[in-house]
Amino acid sequence: MAKNTRFPILCIIFFMGLNLLCCSQGYGQQDIYWEKKFNPADRSFLKYRGIGVSFGVKSITFDSKIDQLHSYQTMQEGGKGSLVIGNDFDQISFNVAGWYYSSSQKTIDLFEFGITNHLYFLRAFGIKPQGIAPYVISGVRRQRYKFYGAYVDEDDRGDKGQQRGPESYLGGMQSTSLSLGLGVEYQLQSELEFIHFFAEAAGDLSFMSSVDGKAFIGTKTGHLYSFNLGVRFGLKKTNFRYLR
Repeated sequence: MAKNTRFPILCIIFFMGLNLLCCSQGYGQQDIYWEKKFNPADRSFLKYRGIGVSFGVKSITFDSKIDQLHSYQTMQEGGKGSLVIGNDFDQISFNVAGWYYSSSQKTIDLFEFGITNHLYFLRAFGIKPQGIAPYVISGVRRQRYKFYGAYVDEDDRGDKGQQRGPESYLGGMQSTSLSLGLGVEYQLQSELEFIHFFAEAAGDLSFMSSVDGKAFIGTKTGHLYSFNLGVRFGLKKTNFRYLR
């Protein structure tokens, strides 16, 4: 199966399975509203506690003194897992494990972790949720790239990696970036549990990097864009009244 067909097929299977699970467990979209009387639990930052899983693609452009990487654009496919806490206005995702592999000609692995904030801006203005909830994404991410192949002389290669299959480890790069983007959730929930399907698009700006390997000195990332589909699920406090 071609690499560029794996991601959409995996996503389709993933969401079909989750949809069947939701139906079997009796989850549903409900009309909800906030009580006029202030309830401190409504703004508790631990109202939602759960985990998140997503699959996505990243478009990355490299700038390097290495001819094969100069202005080189690659597509990375993969996924990540996260821990989620928050309330109806603001949520934080701790991205504890992310791995992406190159679907282009050159083999480049990307490992990523970080912290992301989701601000539900419509709710901040008192607009009642109706199942669909847009939000603004901001965060900090740490990326580690590993390059494989045969286009760097042995004396100029890095020494902090191992050979991958028939391809030799050439070197690596670590970078820190700020991310900003938009997302939207489709929310299903019961009285004590929640399932939020989401789609996100974001851009990253790198501001600090280090390299492994003399040939990679001066290598950095330029444009970095990402798109993810996933689900967040877990437990929640009962802070809503439900209209019957």
